[in-house]
Amino acid sequence: MTVLLDVVLPRTLDALVARFAAPEWRGVRLEAWLFEDEAARREGETRLLGAGVTARLRSAYKPLLHAFLEEGVPEGAIQLPFHPAAAPGRFALEAYPLAGMTSPPAFVSGEALLDYVLADGKSVFAPNRVTPDPRGDPALSCCGWLRVWRGNGLLIDELLETEFEQAHRRVLEAVRAHPWPAEPPFFETLHIEIDIGGIKRPLPIGHECIDTGEALHEDLYFGLIELFQARAGQPAGERKFQPGQIVPEVRHRNGDATVRVSLVPRLPDAVLLGDEQLETASRALDAVQVDAIFASLPGERFSTRSVQGRPISGLYRAGDGPGLVVTAGQHANETSGVVGLLRAAPTLLADTSGPVALVAIE
Repeated sequence: MTVLLDVVLPRTLDALVARFAAPEWRGVRLEAWLFEDEAARREGETRLLGAGVTARLRSAYKPLLHAFLEEGVPEGAIQLPFHPAAAPGRFALEAYPLAGMTSPPAFVSGEALLDYVLADGKSVFAPNRVTPDPRGDPALSCCGWLRVWRGNGLLIDELLETEFEQAHRRVLEAVRAHPWPAEPPFFETLHIEIDIGGIKRPLPIGHECIDTGEALHEDLYFGLIELFQARAGQPAGERKFQPGQIVPEVRHRNGDATVRVSLVPRLPDAVLLGDEQLETASRALDAVQVDAIFASLPGERFSTRSVQGRPISGLYRAGDGPGLVVTAGQHANETSGVVGLLRAAPTLLADTSGPVALVAIE
């Protein structure tokens, strides 16, 4: 195993409270935007108030959605923030799924730099900064921020790089600096382990959930794909590119964050379920269960092994006419597709006259 990075990142909330609890800051008013859940931010406000500092700690992640959840947003048109580096629809997408939780807001173009302007004239700040993306191009990304006033005088108005952003940056820097082979695949498994705080909040619409851990996982996975595509001279979005297996694991913990990046030959097969039934399954199904379900269906079973030696099994039923291929389990953290494919299999096999191939765990 080769370790590329092993670091502890101090929790920004705790560092912020420690800094402004010092006597010289007594009497100031403070606002900060952090990647912390509401309970942690309110507890931080209480600690600062005990030191004589009036604080409002807000979410740096989906700030308009959190403003609605925590403070309420008046009905009426909302002017979107402006930034020259923002992609089309960037700030409207950031508000998802606000439209499904209330009467759909009318989003209109705005001119305020990084502020949603509400119908009552108030604003919701959306802290963002321009940084190089994994390919080196400028990109706008949400970030922490700090503002401090004494009386009516603004003392501080600046970027606050949180442990959430530091974790993302440090991983990409460590991977970029490593001496990789000239040609892909560059590794067998690139394992990123991050234990960090953040937000995991169910929303009152369907099964939606605010999850900063999932967001960091996706940013790292797709960002590293882009980084290795650029290194190999491949265009962005090349679907056949295979740098190796990238496995980010982002786990929630209180306190300081830990980040470890390592190269390993392969990860052991996960131990998933026991005897959970298909129709009531709420978690992943393992390969043994998939094989047992395929054995009960009409068709010819087939199997192969992945590059890492993991079993991949499928079912084929011959037929006339256009064929149908259905696969699932391409992404390790997207387990519902496996269950969905197996639940749909009897209907697909009964209602489709053409050849059908099913691969539940790709």
